[in-house]
Amino acid sequence: MSRRTLFRCVMLTDDLAEPLRLEYYLLTDDALFDGGSLEVYGVEILLYRSGVRKPEIARLRGITPLGRRILDILQQLSDGAVTPSALGEVMDSILARG
Repeated sequence: MSRRTLFRCVMLTDDLAEPLRLEYYLLTDDALFDGGSLEVYGVEILLYRSGVRKPEIARLRGITPLGRRILDILQQLSDGAVTPSALGEVMDSILARG
């Protein structure tokens, strides 16, 4: 079973002073194995633009089974106002640093 929990919402403006809303979500999946299970965490980012009906979305599942680690990652992403289009590149950098 997969669960999605809002971590943080960030409001900002783009270069044209248009409002943007970024939502950062904690994704929790159950990894089943040999009769047991383990929670594995991921992230999802939604970007809402004024006048655009559907948000831009990016998600990465199965990043880590460590709750503290994923919360640190979500904090870094939201502090940096990382957008869906930059998620892959930024995550590569975060994971490379350990």
